[in-house]
Amino acid sequence: MSTTPTDAPQTGQKPRPRLLHGLNWLVVRQHRALMIAVLAMTVLGSIWIVHCRGQMHDLLTAAGWPDKPLAEGRCTRRGTPTPSTP
Repeated sequence: MSTTPTDAPQTGQKPRPRLLHGLNWLVVRQHRALMIAVLAMTVLGSIWIVHCRGQMHDLLTAAGWPDKPLAEGRCTRRGTPTPSTP
């Protein structure tokens, strides 16, 4: 690990400094796989939440929401509406 510029001195171009130096660079380098895995789990969790939201919206629409209160459109396990009590 060094903090030398990335371009070699014999190219004649001005060297470009690194964005991370020292311990910051070491931590990012050693935990790169973990950070990618956490990012992937976050994306997959977001997709799962959107999927569950769609299912919940379909269930509420089948129960008659938002036109009538949910208590009137309550469904049994088989999906048939229960008779409302007066």
